[in-house]
Amino acid sequence: MTLDEMRHLWLEEERLYREVAEKTAERLRLLTRDKGVYTEITYRVKDIDSLIKKAIRKNYRNPYDEIIDKAGARVVVRFLEEIELICEIIRQNFNVIKEENTADRLEPSEFGYLGVHFDTLTNDVTRPKDTTTNLPCEIQVHTLCQNVWAGQSHILAYKALVDIPRKIQRTLHRTSALLEAADQSFNDGHIAVINHPQFSNVHFLMELEKNFYRYTARQYDVALSLRSIAVILKSYHPDDIQPSQKVHIFAERHDQTLKRIYDEYAQIAERSAFLFQPEALAIFERLEADRYAIKNMWIEGELPLDELVRMGRVWGVEFAEES
Repeated sequence: MTLDEMRHLWLEEERLYREVAEKTAERLRLLTRDKGVYTEITYRVKDIDSLIKKAIRKNYRNPYDEIIDKAGARVVVRFLEEIELICEIIRQNFNVIKEENTADRLEPSEFGYLGVHFDTLTNDVTRPKDTTTNLPCEIQVHTLCQNVWAGQSHILAYKALVDIPRKIQRTLHRTSALLEAADQSFNDGHIAVINHPQFSNVHFLMELEKNFYRYTARQYDVALSLRSIAVILKSYHPDDIQPSQKVHIFAERHDQTLKRIYDEYAQIAERSAFLFQPEALAIFERLEADRYAIKNMWIEGELPLDELVRMGRVWGVEFAEES
């Protein structure tokens, strides 16, 4: 295939690959939300210039078919421990033809680009005149720190073209090492905090997140969560099962209702400020189980009662004093 033929074919099929990328990203969003993992998911298709330039640079024999990353999606997670969970989701739900951990390219003494790449095939779209077509889409999995390096990794591409002075090379590799160390430190700190007995409120928040992110990917106010969680936990009876377990059981039982609420209230400005906070699920559970216990603790903790009343109305719970 000549470059001119390749150019014309891409102009015909770019729409199909964009659809592949969009559908792959949306599928990843649904799958990761179902597992309660916070992710940032993006997608892209190569523009015509990038495609032709890569064909020239790589000197492929059949460039159009050999360039697998014409469509791509990227999943970014917060912590290293979440990487394997995402990878397992991809293995179980996509047609993976190749998997590569880029760490395997590096010697133990080397630092550089890190991430896990999957080459996948999908038949979600159909080429004109074809009854079925497997189109490739690359999926990349990174942590936040790895994604920072990926965004700047074009700098290292110059190494193959020019002789970069050793001092600059050391600066680049030192930066990569710092990002890798930061990744490990963030992960270790995260695990230490949620497992420390003095951080029970943080642990409860982390458990709430697992259910919360099944319904929304919105960022939330951590300081507000920790303040309100300290209040909410006082409304549980000492003989109750673990509050996080009660909330999980509650969310499983009311899964469809919660999905409807978060879809419905996403565009409603008059909603409670607590609805898009992880503790919302604990608030709903408390409203259903013992509305006056949480109301008393809410007032004692000097949280705005009107916001609790709003949350009650969402869940179909009214307080007698309001009637």
